[in-house]
Amino acid sequence: MGRINKSALKRLAHEKKTMAKTLLALPKSQIATMEELNAEVKALVAEGKKLKGNHGAAKRHEGALAGALRRMTESEMDALVSKVTAIENGTTGAIDSNVDALAMSWRARLLSGTEATTASSDDATACLGEIFDALATAEANETSAPLSFTRQELKVALDAATKESRARALAIAEFNASIDKEMEVLAYGETNEEVLRETRAFIAQKLKSGGGASATPSRSPPRAKSSKRLLGMLRDVAAVVVAA
Repeated sequence: MGRINKSALKRLAHEKKTMAKTLLALPKSQIATMEELNAEVKALVAEGKKLKGNHGAAKRHEGALAGALRRMTESEMDALVSKVTAIENGTTGAIDSNVDALAMSWRARLLSGTEATTASSDDATACLGEIFDALATAEANETSAPLSFTRQELKVALDAATKESRARALAIAEFNASIDKEMEVLAYGETNEEVLRETRAFIAQKLKSGGGASATPSRSPPRAKSSKRLLGMLRDVAAVVVAA
């Protein structure tokens, strides 16, 4: 028997740990549709996603997942690497289009409740009921991996996204008002539509960078971080509905 190549073994172990980290970072809806993963790996990924916030346990679990990946055959690992590479490069559908469409629709309906109309508020309430029904289905389905969040955590995420949506709407209105004020100075008397569009784009960029013709300070609208987090949760719920 030849001498064991310790460097090669270390490299393979590092590759499996790297793949374990990558899988744990992917959305649950992606993991559920990856035919390249066996049941053991999928279950370990689902369990690992529930350990975010517990650093020690998460690291140990990451090692267990890497061990499961080492038990996969070379051809299985090659297929998995190709799939993950395609996802990271954006050359394959990272998220099922039906899952994404349903999650996006839910988010739009939920956040429409921030509008000052009874119809919008009623539809947002009805939408939340649909999502909770889907959560109940997921909890009752013993064959599907449990979701990595509770109903209460989903409601907290919705509250944060709702506040963020209202703040963004206000910031966008103020930002547009600032642009209108600058337009009065820089585009006075101009009627050419193309020139007006270019001037407005120029002003918007200047305001974002802190400049502008007037003394009125303005900030660009904040990023929708809470809304994106809510969308990630809704995708996980939508995956259960689409798979049913």
